[in-house]
Amino acid sequence: MSPDLMMAVISAGLAQTAPLPPPPKPPLVHGYVYFESGSATPIRRYQFDPIEYLGARAPTGSFVYVQGQTDTVGSEASNQALAWKRAFAVADLLVLEGVDPQRITVMSCGEWVLNRSTADDTPEPLNRFVLFDWSSEPPRAGPLCSIKPYRR
Repeated sequence: MSPDLMMAVISAGLAQTAPLPPPPKPPLVHGYVYFESGSATPIRRYQFDPIEYLGARAPTGSFVYVQGQTDTVGSEASNQALAWKRAFAVADLLVLEGVDPQRITVMSCGEWVLNRSTADDTPEPLNRFVLFDWSSEPPRAGPLCSIKPYRR
């Protein structure tokens, strides 16, 4: 193959390459805050406090969601209410750390989303928590979790 023909083939191949993919979205970042049974006051048992560390690092323009959960002790209704209280308590702390309250959405999953599956009326510390994340996508309610904008 002549050098001119080789350059023509290479040039034609470069012209037909696919466009570059869009840049990746920012990663989802998780923070977990745990609670005693029946309480909406966060347990501060770590030297590394996820609210203080991650709350101030929520990127500008990101969506922040705070999802409250409970173990299976108590009624579904009381656990749903407790999950709301826990989620709003953590959202309040995130606001104190500088997160814009207009960016926060609060979710309650009650006893429906468990870290560790248990029977009804089973105390389980790993299921008594609030998860907070931020993402470039707005949070959406699912079939098991209710959603509200954060307003105080």
